[in-house]
Amino acid sequence: MIKLMSLVPISKFINEQPEWWTDMSVAQQNQYLATYEKSKHKVVPDNPSGKEERDDIAKQRKHDYSNAPHESEPGFGDSESGYDVNAWNEHYVKRDENGSATIGTPHSENNEQAQEFVENNVIPEVDKVMDEAEAQGKEVVFLGEGGQGDGHNYYPGTEQEMVGQHVSDRGGTVDTWDGEYSNHWEDDAPIYDDMDEKTGGKYSKSQLKGALYANMVGQGDDPEDAMDYLDKDGEQFLRDNGYDGELPPQTDEDKEKLYHLAYPNDSGGKAEEGPISECQEAYNASRRDNLCKKKKEYENGDPPKVVIVAPGATHAYDLEC
Repeated sequence: MIKLMSLVPISKFINEQPEWWTDMSVAQQNQYLATYEKSKHKVVPDNPSGKEERDDIAKQRKHDYSNAPHESEPGFGDSESGYDVNAWNEHYVKRDENGSATIGTPHSENNEQAQEFVENNVIPEVDKVMDEAEAQGKEVVFLGEGGQGDGHNYYPGTEQEMVGQHVSDRGGTVDTWDGEYSNHWEDDAPIYDDMDEKTGGKYSKSQLKGALYANMVGQGDDPEDAMDYLDKDGEQFLRDNGYDGELPPQTDEDKEKLYHLAYPNDSGGKAEEGPISECQEAYNASRRDNLCKKKKEYENGDPPKVVIVAPGATHAYDLEC
């Protein structure tokens, strides 16, 4: 199952990484204060840690990895702390000139609060897009996240199914933006070639698979099943880059170790950026690039279609196509 890059509550992130605020540029600080009006922070132009400002890091990654993730992503909350609809509207809902829409969403599988957010916010936004398209006589297609292709456009019980069924019920069509391209279970999946290019050919396919194992199992994939694509070289790659747990992991603690290696910015200092997180960023950037490609194919098709995508929040925040 292909999943999103997780968000971390802003308050937790600031408490655990006190330099977070001063590592931001003045523009980013102003953006944060505009979004979170009750914040006690004030604009601080100095950068006492001496680290490169985060907006410069993000720009460099944009150059290297196309739609690579922003470290300064504001977030809009989660099911535990609650969702900030204003922040969601400002940063995660985007409309194109041709009527297409990118609508960021929390993944809602087995999560009642997230499903309520989708029902109360994402679905009504989908209706706005479809109303406008129908008024203009345009066809609508929804591209689901995580589908394997050949009619498998999303996983049952997810927010992608909720949106996909809604679009279908209203007369739209449904496809997926992942499909065979992103199916990391297959050795010849095109995404491996793209990841290889984005990381400059530094990693073997086995090592890329090792990083994906950390990424996916760390987010909840079955550790035993995922061993199907993890070979000995991939296991060694995990060992060489900080993983000291069992393979496959038998405890939640070991799964968390894998997650932190893939997403060190969510780890509260438990892990640092390294080869595993670099491969994870390349993977997510490759998926977003493929989303852009699929989206443009429909928008430029005959007839041109209005495209709706509702990707995991980070994908939506970063998407520029």
